[in-house]
Formats: sequence, structure tokens, C-alpha cells
Amino acid sequence: MTVYEKANIEEAVELAYALKEDGRYNWFRGQVRDWPPLSSLARMYRVPNSEAKANYDRRVRNFADWVARTPELRYLLEPEHVHDRFAIMQHYGIPTRYLDFTTDPGVAGFFAADTKKPPMEGKACIYCLNTDELMSLWNDLVEIDSRKGASIELVTINVRNLWRLQAQHGVFLFSNYNWDIDYPMDRILFAYSGYPSYPMSEQIYPKDKSPLEQLLDQYFSLEQADSTIQILRQRDVTVIQSNVLPGGFLPEAFVNESRLVPLDSWNRNVLQPWELDPVENYRETIGPTVRLRIDPTAGTEKIMKSAGFGVNQILRTRPAIRSKTVDWVITGLPEPSSQETIGNTLRPVWNGMRRLPFKDGEIADAMGYAVALSIMSLGKQVTGDAVAELFSRRFGQCMRVGFSDQDGSGSVGLVARDSIRRALRPDIAELLVPKYAKFADDVYNLLQLIYNPRLMFDFDEFKSMFAREAIPTQAVLQREPIIFNPVRLKFFGIP
Repeated sequence: MTVYEKANIEEAVELAYALKEDGRYNWFRGQVRDWPPLSSLARMYRVPNSEAKANYDRRVRNFADWVARTPELRYLLEPEHVHDRFAIMQHYGIPTRYLDFTTDPGVAGFFAADTKKPPMEGKACIYCLNTDELMSLWNDLVEIDSRKGASIELVTINVRNLWRLQAQHGVFLFSNYNWDIDYPMDRILFAYSGYPSYPMSEQIYPKDKSPLEQLLDQYFSLEQADSTIQILRQRDVTVIQSNVLPGGFLPEAFVNESRLVPLDSWNRNVLQPWELDPVENYRETIGPTVRLRIDPTAGTEKIMKSAGFGVNQILRTRPAIRSKTVDWVITGLPEPSSQETIGNTLRPVWNGMRRLPFKDGEIADAMGYAVALSIMSLGKQVTGDAVAELFSRRFGQCMRVGFSDQDGSGSVGLVARDSIRRALRPDIAELLVPKYAKFADDVYNLLQLIYNPRLMFDFDEFKSMFAREAIPTQAVLQREPIIFNPVRLKFFGIP
């Protein structure tokens, strides 16, 4: 084992690059301390804990079940994609026997500094691995009796749409035993000196999210909710989960259930383009910075129309921009910090809508709403009630609505009551029995009788309403996850 000593992170990274260029090493791993390089699952098993083991088993099982229910991701259950599935789990905190490495020493340097509690003593470390040497040694060891059943495998994969992995030039070493006893890695030690000037966190964990990462946000929101329920049950707290209406409506409120079927606007030909599974490479998707000139002192209506007009012009003149992420910059804002706030609102709206077959005008409207609501909210306490008040004051009386994806994950947004009325199927009053007919125009009460959007709305009107109002208000309310695809909605009603 060779140990190199350097004074700080910058010198350590420079040495790692030099050693890579010389062909000495090709994989690197940064750690805040030169602890034994153990996988997350190996660390878990070092301390016997039946509760942790049961929780781990449940997490793995639940994730696999969710993958099986998600059409775009079912391929991850195929044997040839096992590494892809476990790479995703590794990057999202589910313990595995995979150990993270990178082919970029600069990325290793970032992780050698990445901690919320900077150490007061000891040395930070960049491990340096020559994979050819390791596997040559393993080929000699694999026949030894004491290594029967042990395994080492180098995993180099490009998981589809896992931008985190692509940004980090990530690779993995899989092993089911403490392999470093046979091959202690060479390392560069240095005094912990904080983060290097580059890369920054946004280069390691991209702020823009791929289609896969948006789905994963949905899944881990479900997992968090399940974890909360499990904790409450362990504490003998009674958990009451509301029962949903079979079919998504209250049968007694409707004259004839057989007539309550989706309108032709929900036919297969219309919906098929929404069932897409785009593949985007992180670096190829990085797009330009686009500036919009907005007068933040203008009235809200003017701000909304001006921002929407600007986005529409960009889409008209640069149609290929929908294949790119965009850094949206609003000029003329009163405070420099305001730009980050608005940028963090516009980024998910753009990135979540651009891949879906929304019309350019619908994307422009959504971005206009997001800009206007964000500027209205600057300097104010951004809560659900505050944003609802601002929305109602400028865009008409609104409602707080909840909606859930087919996988059960959900979110909350705001929509104008008039927008809901316009989106309702035209025959809704005829379908209600006399006792409930008065609710045909009372959307708050109507949404308690029926919550299946396919049975309740005209698709085109509903889609436009969802794009224009529900999507941007989720972003302004800082919801996580944000639900984008109206076709995937199972529930739309009172949260």
C-alpha cells in the first residue's frame, strides 16, 4: 500500500489527476476520513440490529414492488438490469453492497470534503484504485478455499436517466466481503480543508431532474409517508387511513353509473403521446441561460402576460430548446437573492413540462403564472394560505386541490374555481340525481362526490387548467414531489 501526503484538498486532487494521467490509477473514491472502504450494507451488518435488518428488507421489497407497478421502470427487474436497479438504490440511500467510485479525481475531491460536520482532527482521504491490478489479484484469490463464495465485480454502467451518476462519472465495486484485507488501496491523505472551489454541489447533484429522478421523488415521498406510519404504529398511535370511493365517485350521487364513462377526449389516441419514456443524457441535455426582461413593479396581470409572451417567443424561435434544461434569469429584480428564488421555481416547471406533449402556449402560460406568483411572493411568508390569497386576489377565487399519481404519490396545488367549472364535462348536471344536482356548479362539494378526473373532466380543458395553474402553484408552494402528467392522475379533489 502506498500512502501519499499532501497539505490540502487542492494539492490532493492535482496529484490524483497526475497519477491518473500516468496510468497509475483509474478509479478514485473520496472520504472525509480514511476509514475502511465499506459498502453501506456492509456497515449496516457490522452492528447486529434486527430492527434495521427488517427495515432494510422492507425498503428493498417496497422499491421492487413500486418498480413493478411503474411501466417505464419495469425493465429494472430484468436480470440483465440488476446493476441498474441497485445503482439507483445506492444513489438514493438504500443500503447495497456497491461501493461508489468515480473516474474523475475532482469528484472524489468533492466527496472527501462533503460533510455537515467538519472533522476536528485526522486526515481526509482520496483512495486510488488500479482496477486491472485488483482483478488480476482477485483471479489468483478466487480459487482459495477461504474465498469460496466471495465475489468482487467492477460495475461500469450508464443507468438510463440517472443524471446523478452521469454527473459524478460514477462507477461501482460490488463485493460481498471485506475485500480491502486482500487489496488495501493506495491513498492520498491531507488535512481536511473544506470544499474545493470546483466542482460545486450543483455539478455533483444537478438541480435539474431527469424523468427517472422525477419518478424517484414520487417514490421516496411514498416511502417517507410509509415510514411515518410505521413509526406511529410502533408507538401504539392509531393510524386512520381514509377509504377511497371505488371507481372514484359516490355511486348514490349519480343517476346511472353506466353513463358515467370518460368522454371521447380521453380516448386512447389522445392519451398515447403522454405515455412516453424519454431518455436524456445529462451532459447532452444541459442548455442555455435565457433572460427575460420583466418589470417587477408592473401589475401582476402584466407580469404574467409579459413573462408568458417571452417564453412563447423563445419556443417559437428556438423549438429545439424543449430538449434542453434552461437556466431562467429574470432581469430587473429588486434583490439579487430574488433571482435564486424565482430560478428555483421556474426550473422544475420548465423541466417537468418540456418533455410532455403540452402545447407551447400551455408551457408559456405556466411559466408566466410561476413568474407572477413568485414576484408577488417575494419578501412575504410563502405559505399555502398566503399564496392562495395572492392567487385569488389576482386570478379569481381559488381552491386548494390535491391530486395523486397512479403510484399513490401526491401533491397539492391551487386552481381557480372558474377554471374547474370550465373543465367539467358538459353533461355533469344531467348525470347527478336531483338531491345532488345543485352541486354541478358548486365545485367544492362536487369534488367530494367524484374525484376520478377521467370521469369528471373534458381532457383538453382539464389538461390546460392543470398546466396553467396546478403545476406552477406546486412549484411556488415548494411541493416535493411535483406532479406534472395529467394523464397519470388517479385522484383530483379536496386534499
